[in-house]
Amino acid sequence: MEDVQRLIKSRAGHRGNITTLINSIKNFLGTFDDSKRSELIGLRVVLTERYSKLQELDELIFNTLVDDEATTQDRLELEARSSSEIAVRVQTKLCRSQEVLDQLEERRSPSRDVDVRSSSSFSERARGMQARVKLR
Repeated sequence: MEDVQRLIKSRAGHRGNITTLINSIKNFLGTFDDSKRSELIGLRVVLTERYSKLQELDELIFNTLVDDEATTQDRLELEARSSSEIAVRVQTKLCRSQEVLDQLEERRSPSRDVDVRSSSSFSERARGMQARVKLR
């Protein structure tokens, strides 16, 4: 059980760091402009890496508790619930930050949509294709 306590302390540190990263991204998104794109990508990478480590710790703790006969069902449910809560917060922030990056990318890239109604060359090509189809 001593190992579990050590893992729980380590996890608390990781959760604190993840909460700080989530808050940083939240604040960052509130004042986001195009020049901060690289910083946002960096924050997302760090959050993803830290969350991966947290998941490993959660799994180790949960498996250790499952193997311990003294662990109650309530304790296991608490562990699962707290892991899920942080997972939702992380995934929500990752999704929201990706949406912002996608919107930025849409604004940066030229439109690829073609208005076929106003394109005379398109109309000419279409008539030519119709002519070839009628000949066959």
